Amino acid sequence: MTSYAFATTEYWPVTRGGAGRLNADLVAMLVAAGHDVRGVLVGGSDVQSPDANVHVVQPTDAAGWDIDFMAASKAAAEGLAQLHSEAPIDRIEIQDFDGLPFWTLTHRGDLGFADVPITIRVHGPVDLQIEAMGVSTDELDVAAEMERGSFSMADAVIAPSQGVAGLVADRYGLELDRVLVGPPVISEFPQRVRDCTGGPRFTVIGRLSEVKGSHDMVNASVPMLREFPTASVTFVGSDGWSATANEPMRSWLSSMIPADVKDRILFVDHVGAGELAAIVSASTAVVAPSRFESFNLAVHEARRAGAPVVLPEIEAFSTVFEPGCGAEMYDGSVDGLTTALVKLAGHPELVSDLSAEAAPVLSPAMDAYTTELPEVWHRRSQGGLATAALARAEQVRFAQPELARHRQLLQSLIRRTPGSVTGIVNRFLPERVRDRIRVAGDWDWDREEARQRKADRWKAVEGRFATRELGDIDSPKVSVVIPCFNQGEFIDDALLSIFEQTMVDYDIVVVDDGSDDGMTPQVLDAITFPRVSVVHQANVGLPGARNRGIEAARGEYVVTLDADDQLAPQYLAKLSAVLDADDSTAFAHCWARLFGDYQAIWATRPFNRFQFLLSNSVVGCVVLRKSAWEAVGGYDESMRDGNEDWDLWIRLAEAGFGNGQIREPLFWYRKHGVSMSVETEAKYESVLSSLSQRLPSIYRLDNMRAVKRASYPLLSILSDDAGLEQPFYDTQIIHTTYDAVGDIVGEIRGKYVVWWPSTASGATSVLRELCGVLEDHEDAGVAETSGDHPIRVVRTWSLHDPAAPDESITTELLGTADRCLSLNQFPLDSWRVPVEIGTIEVHRQRPEEAGTIPEWVKA
Repeated sequence: MTSYAFATTEYWPVTRGGAGRLNADLVAMLVAAGHDVRGVLVGGSDVQSPDANVHVVQPTDAAGWDIDFMAASKAAAEGLAQLHSEAPIDRIEIQDFDGLPFWTLTHRGDLGFADVPITIRVHGPVDLQIEAMGVSTDELDVAAEMERGSFSMADAVIAPSQGVAGLVADRYGLELDRVLVGPPVISEFPQRVRDCTGGPRFTVIGRLSEVKGSHDMVNASVPMLREFPTASVTFVGSDGWSATANEPMRSWLSSMIPADVKDRILFVDHVGAGELAAIVSASTAVVAPSRFESFNLAVHEARRAGAPVVLPEIEAFSTVFEPGCGAEMYDGSVDGLTTALVKLAGHPELVSDLSAEAAPVLSPAMDAYTTELPEVWHRRSQGGLATAALARAEQVRFAQPELARHRQLLQSLIRRTPGSVTGIVNRFLPERVRDRIRVAGDWDWDREEARQRKADRWKAVEGRFATRELGDIDSPKVSVVIPCFNQGEFIDDALLSIFEQTMVDYDIVVVDDGSDDGMTPQVLDAITFPRVSVVHQANVGLPGARNRGIEAARGEYVVTLDADDQLAPQYLAKLSAVLDADDSTAFAHCWARLFGDYQAIWATRPFNRFQFLLSNSVVGCVVLRKSAWEAVGGYDESMRDGNEDWDLWIRLAEAGFGNGQIREPLFWYRKHGVSMSVETEAKYESVLSSLSQRLPSIYRLDNMRAVKRASYPLLSILSDDAGLEQPFYDTQIIHTTYDAVGDIVGEIRGKYVVWWPSTASGATSVLRELCGVLEDHEDAGVAETSGDHPIRVVRTWSLHDPAAPDESITTELLGTADRCLSLNQFPLDSWRVPVEIGTIEVHRQRPEEAGTIPEWVKA
C-alpha cells in the first residue's frame, strides 16, 4: 500500500469542473486499489470538506506576496506538511494550474519532502491558456511564472495523453523520462438514442470561458443557424469571466448573438449527470471549440455514449482522436468550425456513421501510479532549481508597478529562504556567486541561465567526441569556413553551433585573418577539437579570408560562417539537401534569426532574378557548391567594405546557376546595436552604384530588359483572347479561358496582374496607367477604372497573400470588363510570412521592389 497525498483547488462535488471531477475519480480509483489517499483542498471559508480524508485549508498572507496565487500555494504546502506530520506520505500529487505546487517545491526540504516524490498533474497551465486566449493580467503573469518554475522542479509530470506530454516537455524543457502519461478515469454515459425530428442540435459542455472557445462557438454557429432554420446550439455549464470584455462570459456572449438567431443559442447552467446524459442523447454532436485543452472529460464521455464530437486539431485531441474514432476535426479557426457544423447539420448519414465508430482506446488511468517514478532530484539540484524559480517569480512581480512597494520585502524573501534551499547552494557555490544570490535583484539571471545552458550544451558535445561520432574525418561533404579577425571571444559559440549539427559529415577551417588584439590568436592556437584546422595569414579582409578558407576546404560544399554568428542544429542537413537535389544549384540559403542586442527574425523574399539585381534577398551565410565558387572566380577580394556576398550571388546567377531557399531561420546573425534594416538602407545607394560599375555587362540596359522580361514583367495579363498581343513590351500574357481563370496553371511573374477578357472595352494603354497608379501608392493593392464594371489591376502580392496591401484606388480612367480579379484570389504559401515565429517578431523583406528599370541604368 502506498500513502498518497494530493493538493488541489478543485474537488467534486465541492467544486464543479473537469479538474474537480478528475481529482475525485482518481482518488476513488486509488482507494479502490487499496491505497491510503489523503488530500488538501485550498478554498475559502465557505468551502466544506467532502469527506474526512480531504482537509480544507484557507490561504493567508504569504510573506508579503499579496497575490492570491502565492498565498494559496503556501496554504497547500502547509496543509501537506501537516498531513505528513500525522502520517508519512509516500508520494505527493499537485495540480499544475495557478502555480499551486510552487511553495511546496521551493520549500520542500524544510517541509520534510526532500525525499518524497512530488508529481504535477497537467490539467491546464495558465501559461498555455494565456497563449490560447491572447490576453492576460499581471496576476496571471505571476501564476504563469510560478507554473514554469514548478514544472522545472517537479520530480515527474503526469500528462493525460502522449500529445500533451510532448507539448509540455517541449514548452518547459522537461526531461522526457520525467513526463508520464496517465489519462483520467472516464465515467460511462447511457448510450445515445438520437431523435432526428427536432433538427440539428449541437451541444457545448463546460464552463463558459475564452480558453474553451465559447465565443468562437457563438461566432461559428451564426452562419450555420441561418442556413438551417431548425438547428440549435446549447451551452451547458456555469458562467465564467471574460478577460477581454471584463464582464461575465454569458453577458459578453449574449451581446454577440444577432437577433435573428438569438432564440436558438441557449445557455443552461450546470446540470446533473442524468439530465446531461439526456442532452447528449438528443444532440447531433457534442462540440469542444477549445483554444487549449489538456483532455476534456465531457468529450470522451460523449464519445463513449455514442455521440459524434466536433474537435479542433490541438494536441489534446489530434493525437487521441484518430480517423475512425467518431470525431469531425477542424483546423481550429472559426471558419473551420462553421464548415464542420454545416457539414454535420446537412448530412445526417455522416452523423450516423460517426456515431457507429468506436471511441478512442486510452491507456489505463492506473498506469501513472504503477509505473516506476524517476529518481527524486538530488538535494543540490532541489536547492538550485528552487533558488532560480524564486528569483524569476520575483522578477515578474518587480515588473508590475503596483507591486514596487514590496521590492524590499520580496528581496528579503529569497535571502530568508530556508537553509535547505539556499543553504545548499551557498555551501557549494563560489563566493562571487553566493554574493549575487543573496539579493535577487542583483543577480543577472538571464546571463547565469545562458551560461548554464551553454555548459550543458558543451557537455553533450563532449559526449559525442568521446564516442568518436565527431572524430576526425577524411572526406567531408561540407567544410565550414570561419574567417576571424579579432573575434576570439565569439569563436567558441560558433564552433559549438557547428558541433551540434544533426549532420556530421563536415569539417571546419578557421582562418585567422591577421588578428592583432592579442587575445584572438591565443584562443585560436588553443583549439584542439577534432576535425578543426586553423589557418593563419596576414590581414587581407573578409573576402580574401573566405577565399583562403575555401581553398583549404576539402568538402564538396562550403559554408562561410562569420566568427560571431551561429548555425541552428539542422542548418547543414537541410541546406545541403537542396544542393543534393539539383546539380545546377550553386547555393542554398535561408532566413536569419537576429540575436544579441537585437532580437528578431529576418525573412527574405522568394528569389527573383531581376529584383535581386536591385536588392539583395540572400543572407550572407549559405551552403555553397565549391565548383560553382571556382567557376566564377570566388569572392572579389577588393570588396573589403561589405556586400562581397551579394556580388558573388549575382555573378553565379548570371553564369546560369540556380539557388534554393529554405523558409526557416536556420542562420543566427549576431547584432551589435543597429538593426539589419537600418544598415541595409544606409548602404543601398552606394552599393548599387559600386555593383553597376564592377559588373557593367550585367547592369547594361539591354541585359536588364531581358532579365526583367523573363523574371519580373511589370504586368501579367490573363486573357481568353488567343489573339491578344502585348500592349507594351513589359508584359507577360497568359492565355487562358473564361472558366479557367479561377485555377491558373503556370506562374504569374508580373508585379501586377489583370484579367483582360475578350469582352473588355478601353484602350490597353489604360493598363500601363493603372500600373503607374500602383507604383505611386505602395500601400494600395488594387487600381481600377471608374464605373460599375471596372478594369482592375491587382498587385500580385495582394493576389497571393492576405496580409498584403489591400487599399483600393478608383481612378477617373475609363474602361470596362465583365470580369475582374480580387484580393487574395490565388493564395500561395510561398508569399506568406508569419508575424512571429515562436515568440520572436518577424521582419519581412517586401516581396517586390520597383517595377521599372532605374534611370541610372545606361544603354
